[in-house]
Amino acid sequence: MLLPGCTQAEPAPTTESSLPVTEPATEVATEVATEVATEPTDPPLDFTDLDHDMIYDEIERISRQYGAMGVQVAIVENGQVVGSYAYGWATDQETPLTTSHKIRVASLTKVVIGIATMLLHEDGIIDLQASIGDVWGVPARNPQFPDHVINIWNILSHTSSIASYGDEVTTSYRDVRAKLPWAYWAVEPGSMKSRCYNNYAFRVLGSTLELAAGKTLDSIMDEKLYNAMGIDAAFASGDVDDTSLVATLYEGTGVVRSIKKQLSFHGPLNPGDNGSYYAGGLTISAEDLAKLAAMLGNDGVYNGQRFMEPESVELMEQLMDTPLENGAWQGHPLMHVPEMYGREKLYFHTGRGCGVFTCFSYDAATGDGVVVLTNGARGYMNDLEISLICDEINTYLYDLMK
Repeated sequence: MLLPGCTQAEPAPTTESSLPVTEPATEVATEVATEVATEPTDPPLDFTDLDHDMIYDEIERISRQYGAMGVQVAIVENGQVVGSYAYGWATDQETPLTTSHKIRVASLTKVVIGIATMLLHEDGIIDLQASIGDVWGVPARNPQFPDHVINIWNILSHTSSIASYGDEVTTSYRDVRAKLPWAYWAVEPGSMKSRCYNNYAFRVLGSTLELAAGKTLDSIMDEKLYNAMGIDAAFASGDVDDTSLVATLYEGTGVVRSIKKQLSFHGPLNPGDNGSYYAGGLTISAEDLAKLAAMLGNDGVYNGQRFMEPESVELMEQLMDTPLENGAWQGHPLMHVPEMYGREKLYFHTGRGCGVFTCFSYDAATGDGVVVLTNGARGYMNDLEISLICDEINTYLYDLMK
C-alpha cells in the first residue's frame, strides 16, 4: 500500500553531472495406488560436478538478451559458495569484469543493515522494541499515535511511519535529531496498512546503530564478519579495501557514475555523523555477498564457524501478518513468496538504482542460494519487483539445484 509521498522503489539514477555529494538511494494431493510403479527420485545435485562452461554460457546468453554491460553471479549450495561467474565489462572496452570486482548493490544494502542490527541485538547493545529516541536523546513518537514508540523492529519492516523523504534531504546527525520528534506520516506504526518502502528510515536506522554501538557500521561489520569471512565490502564505494576493483556504473552504455566519482564517497568518520549510505550504498562482489547468503541459509554458520545465532536469522525472516498486493510477505527486512522458484522457504531482497539491478536470495530449508548483480541492463521488472534479467538467472540456477 502506498501513502502520499511514499515510493516503493529506488528513484531513477541521475547522470553523474547532477549527482549530489551524498549517496542517493537509490518487494489437493492425489493418492497414488501403491501398485503403480513410479520413477526413482534423482539423487541430490552436486553443483560442483556440473559443467561450469555450460552455466557461464547460459548466464552470458541471458546477459546479452537484456543488454547488460556487466553481470556477476554467485551460487550457494547447502550453505557453501560453490560457483561464481562474471560477464562483460567493469569499464566498457577497457577492463573486463571479474568475480572480484565491487559493484554498488543498491537496496541489497538493507539486508546487511539487517544483519548488523541482529548482531548488535545479540550483544545487548540495542533493543529492537525500544524507542530509537532513547539513542538520539530526543522523543521519537508519531504525534498522531503517541502511544506507539518508533522502534528498530518497525523500521526493518518499513512500517515505522517515519516520513519517507527524498534524496535531497540530508541525514546528518543534526538534521535527523531535529526531525525525530515530528517527521511522520499520519499512519499507525507497526501496521502493514501503513507500510511504506522507506530508504530514509534505513538511513536513520544505520546512524542509530552506530550511535548505540559507538562505532561505524563498516568497523562493526569488519570486526564481526568481514575479516573472518574474507569479505571486502563497504557502505561507501571509496572505503573498500581494494579500490582498484570498483566497477563503473552504467545505464545502458552511458556512464551513471564513474570510478573517480565513486571513490570520492566515504562513510562517516564518527558514528552517527551521516547515514547517507545505509539504504543503498553497499559496494561488494556477488561472491562476497553470497557468503552472507550462505551464512543466513545455514542458520548463522559459515564454513563451520557460527557468526549469528539461529534466533537472529529467524528474526530477519519473521513475516508480517498480511501479504502485499503482489503476494510477497514482508520480513525484517527479507521478503518471502511461497513456492518462489519451487522453493518452500526462499527469502529474498531486490535492489535497483544507478544503473544496477540486483537480487539476493536463499532457501532456508536447503541452504541453497543465488546472488545476481547486473550493471547497465534493461530494467524490465516482474510483479515482485525483481528485474527480469535477475529473475531468469535465478530460475535457471534454482532449477539446476533442484
